[in-house]
This record gives sequence, structure tokens and C-alpha cells, in this order.
Amino acid sequence: MRVRVNGSSSSTLYVYNLAVTVTYSRQNYTVTYNANGTGATGAPTDPNSPYFQGATVTVLDKGTMARSGYTFIGWNTNQWGTGTNYAVGDTFTMGAANRTLYARWAQNYAVTYNANGGTGALTDPNSPYIAGDVVTVLGKGSMARDGFEFAGWNTAADGSGTPHAVNSTFSMGSSNVILYAQWTPITYALTVNASPAGGGTATGAGTYASGASVNISATPAAEAGYRFVNWTSSNGGSFGDATSESTTFTMPGSATTVTANFALNEYTVTFKDFDGAVLDTQTIEHGLGATAPDAPSREPDAQYSYGFTGWDKAFDNITGDLIVTAQYSETTNSYTVTFKDWDGAVLDTQTVAYGLGATAPDAPSREPD
Repeated sequence: MRVRVNGSSSSTLYVYNLAVTVTYSRQNYTVTYNANGTGATGAPTDPNSPYFQGATVTVLDKGTMARSGYTFIGWNTNQWGTGTNYAVGDTFTMGAANRTLYARWAQNYAVTYNANGGTGALTDPNSPYIAGDVVTVLGKGSMARDGFEFAGWNTAADGSGTPHAVNSTFSMGSSNVILYAQWTPITYALTVNASPAGGGTATGAGTYASGASVNISATPAAEAGYRFVNWTSSNGGSFGDATSESTTFTMPGSATTVTANFALNEYTVTFKDFDGAVLDTQTIEHGLGATAPDAPSREPDAQYSYGFTGWDKAFDNITGDLIVTAQYSETTNSYTVTFKDWDGAVLDTQTVAYGLGATAPDAPSREPD
């Protein structure tokens, strides 16, 4: 390098050697992550930012970033999601400008299982979901309801909604879903018998749930002489009134047989003498016969002597209360009429029936003394 120095009357030219170093700097650009949303917090910071133009950027995961009620679904170059989407782990080439990646959020929707009268409702370990997720319907697990069998799920408690079978799938919509357990009553057989078989009829047999109130009715075979006695059960349950022909039966939690018990009617057979005196009293079942007491006797009176001849009516097939009266034959009494003389000598002897007259013998005579 040459340098000229001017003085007042002369100038001098100096020559120097000079080394010059030129330094260049490259422009850096930042990648910023924005949590993007009301209540969203904890946006990650890229430890490799800033980048040079042309550098490869690997998109970060959400880290501890969270937003209540939402699920993170990736990033976008636009706050409103109208730019370029990036999934976690995607890469892009850094351009000549800073880059902000905005979190993308999808609203969460819960799938809740309601025991609907049972106990032990389930919790879906995969809930919440976002719209479009595939939901696999759970089984009943330990859920139970006394007296009922589990019959699947429905979106309405009363079963009027959409049914969902265990292990079926559905696409999550944009609202929460409650699945209500559906229950079918466990039913048990009720057998209704009559005892004895010919004693009458009984109704009310069927299949019923535990606790059901069943109308039962018994009709005795009246023409055969039967009456209703009571109801009995072989295996629990309870009767509204066990002594009433028509009543209710509360079904137990098992199959059972109820029996309408009938018995033959019983009647009183009274044996009486001619004068109403009771000779014997017997209780006899319908259709059976009474046993005659010992034959009675009747004292004779002045006019008649009496002989027992039997009873006034049959008693070999009793169908109601009965009075049986002894019957007697009448024999007119006869008397001896003796005609005597003054001295006691028998003039004539006649046998004469009661109420009739004797015939006088020939008139006697008496010797003079």
C-alpha cells in the first residue's frame, strides 16, 4: 500500500505491507412453538433453534404442553390451522425466515358407562376421545344387578336409543356419549299343581322374574265333593293369603312349584231314635258311607209292641249333612180276657187284641144253697 504525506514544501511517499482479513456472518432463523389456545400451557422450546437457512428441522413432540378438555394432534404453520400441518417427528428445511409452529388441538369427548340400576359401572381407559376416533364398546366387567342379566348397552337408559353390543365399534362424534347398561330380568319357572289331581284345578303357571307378583287361582272340584284347603310352595316365595283360593304369589329367585291343596268335604251323619234321641254322630268324607250303630230297641206301650226294622234313609254315599232315624214296626198288643164264676171258677178264656171286645160266654148258673 502506498501513502503520500504532504508537508509545507515537499511530499514523501511511504510504502507499507498491510494484511486485511474479511469476516462473513450467516443469518440465523428461529423455530418457535406456540401452545395456541385458551388455557393451553407449556409449549416446548426447540433446543436446536436457531437454524441456518437450509438446515433440517425435526418437529418436536408436545412435551408437557397441555390444554384442558383437548387432545394434541400436531402442529400447523397457521394459528387457525389453515397452513401446513406437521406431525411429531416430521422434518422440513429451514427457510430464510423465522418459523412459528402452532399447536393443533381437538376437543375431547367422553364415553361414560352407566350401570343403569346395577353396580360396578365401568370406566373406559381410552376415554376421552376426539371426533372420528374408533371406540370399542366394553364388556360388563364386574358390573352386576341382582335378578337381572346383562344384555348390552344403549344410548338411552330405557333402551329406546342406539344399541351397542359388547366389542362392537362406533365412530366418535362431536359430543359426549353415555352408554347405559341394558338388563333383562332373570326369569324362573313357576309350576302350579293341584293335590290331589282330581281335587280341582289351579292356574298361574309361567315364567317370572324374582320378586314378581303372580296371580294364582284354585277351583275345587265341587261336584266331586272337594274343598280348597291352602297353598304351599316347594322352594320359597310368599303368598298374599295362603288360605284364599285366589291370591298372589311373590316369586323367589329360583324355580318353584306351588300346590293348591284340596280335601274332600266332611259331613256330619247323625243317627237318631224315633223320639229324636241321638244314637250316634259320625264325621264322614264326601262319597263315603257311615257305619250304622247297634240296632236300637223301643219299649212297648199299651197298644203296640215295636220291632226295629232299619233306618229311614241310605247312608252309604254321603254328600251332605244327614240325619238318619230308626224305623220300627208296630205289633198290636193282645190281652187275655178271663171270665170267672162267682167262686173263681174259670168260665172262659179269650185272647183279645187291644181295642177289641171279648165275647161273653154262656151265662152261668148257680145252685141254690
